[in-house]
Amino acid sequence: MANKVEIPLAGIHRTINHGPCVLVSTYDHIRERPNVMAVAWNMPCNRDPPMVALTIGASQTTLESIRGTRKFCVNVPQENIKPAVLYVGSVHGRDADKFAADLPAEKKLTPIPSKALWDEKVRVPRIQECMVHLECELEQEVPVGAAIIVIGRVVAASADEGLYGADGYDQEALPMLHHAGGAKFYTAVKSH
Repeated sequence: MANKVEIPLAGIHRTINHGPCVLVSTYDHIRERPNVMAVAWNMPCNRDPPMVALTIGASQTTLESIRGTRKFCVNVPQENIKPAVLYVGSVHGRDADKFAADLPAEKKLTPIPSKALWDEKVRVPRIQECMVHLECELEQEVPVGAAIIVIGRVVAASADEGLYGADGYDQEALPMLHHAGGAKFYTAVKSH
C-alpha cells in the first residue's frame, strides 16, 4: 500500500477530472464581432431542462458578451485542433479578433451560424472545427472569488454526423481534450 503525502493546496484543482476543455463562442456586442475563449472548468448541471455551468474570470471579454447578449455556445473540440485551443486560450478578446482571416492555419477557427442564437443583432457562432455544439441562454450567475460561474440553459444542440447516437458520444472516434495546466492536455479514449 502506498504512503500518503500532503500535496500543495494551490494545485488541487488539477487532481479532479472536470470534463473536457471547451471553446465558448459569443457575440461581442461592443466590438460587433464573434469571440471565443477556451474554458477548462465546465460541467452539465441539470438534465431537464438541460443546463451547463462554466467558470469564467470576472474580467473576461466572454463574460462581458454573455452579460450583454445573454447567449453563448459551448463547442467541444477534439485533439486535432489543440494549437487553436491554445491560441484562443492565450489571447484576450479585447486585443485580438480570434476569428481573423489572416491567422495561421493551425490557429484558424471557422465561425458558422448557430441554430437558435443567430439573428440580425446577435450572431453567436458555432465553430466548424468542433464536434459538438450546445447553444445556451444565460440563466444565472454565481460569483466565486475572482470568477463567475455562468449557468446556461441549452436551447439547441448539434454534433458532427456519426459521432452521437443512442448511447451518446463515441469518445473512441474523436477523443476530447482535457486541460492539465499550461500547454498540457490529455485525452481519455478507453471505454469501460
